[in-house]
Amino acid sequence: MTAETSLSEDIKPISAQYKAEELTTRILGNYHYRKIPLNDSLSSAMFDRFIDGIDHNKLYYEASDLANFEKYRYAFDDYLQKRELDVPFEMYNVFRKRYQERSDYIHTLLASKNPFDFSENESIDTDRENAAWAKNTAALNDTWRKYLKSEALDLKLSGKADTSYISTLSDRYKNRDRALGRIRTEQVFQMFMNAYAESLDPHTNYLAPTSADRFKQEMSQSLEGIGAILREEDNYIKIVDVVPGGPAFKGKQLKKEDRIIGVAQGDDGKIIDIVGWFVDDAVKLIKGPKGTVVRLLVEPASALP
Repeated sequence: MTAETSLSEDIKPISAQYKAEELTTRILGNYHYRKIPLNDSLSSAMFDRFIDGIDHNKLYYEASDLANFEKYRYAFDDYLQKRELDVPFEMYNVFRKRYQERSDYIHTLLASKNPFDFSENESIDTDRENAAWAKNTAALNDTWRKYLKSEALDLKLSGKADTSYISTLSDRYKNRDRALGRIRTEQVFQMFMNAYAESLDPHTNYLAPTSADRFKQEMSQSLEGIGAILREEDNYIKIVDVVPGGPAFKGKQLKKEDRIIGVAQGDDGKIIDIVGWFVDDAVKLIKGPKGTVVRLLVEPASALP
């Protein structure tokens, strides 16, 4: 079982990661087929990838955070060369602080009386790739209120009573809090090193020990999945692609862009709501020994706005 960490505690690098940083930099710098020098251009690409890996949907950092980080844009190459990790971890710890602020807001809103006014005509663009960073806390809170209202409306339209959908939303975000609390130093280090590896080539990745073990397990085919590539997007687990020849491909029920919102193991297992989960946790629930029955609750892409 992985220990949880209070979000008020900073995550810090460990001594072994400084050595791993040096070794990885040397290997990729000397033996990668793309001989890209460690310079300001590479540093800028790493900087953007690292931030995107932490807060892809721009739902936690504020514009002031990004302005403060900007002084590091052309220093990431120096960190690799000098075996420094303090700044990447500092940037991630700012995210943890912002996440806690959003979590407090979410749970306060859900605990309030009549948190959503469904008679008010509002809209939210869930594709936030080109969205601007929120100017302040009030702007972030308003974005999150609309997200929660949209999720609440989806649950109401599915037939859930008011008290039930509030409980479901509350459980979703408590699960999210627990998942983030399980993130340890190795995951943060992996994000930083992947910012480097993927800046050289999007198909090159650094795997932390636990990720490497999971990869070996997948390659040994000791566990099977549904045959789909999944990604966390806008708080949902989305199907990025269906793998030809896999169970999902053969069943023809799952499509690209569908959202998986619930998973149940076995013919009569209880559906577990996975909205707000991290991809790794969702995959653990979906996968099982060959022949395992898994049932999915899916929102088809064709039904999404």
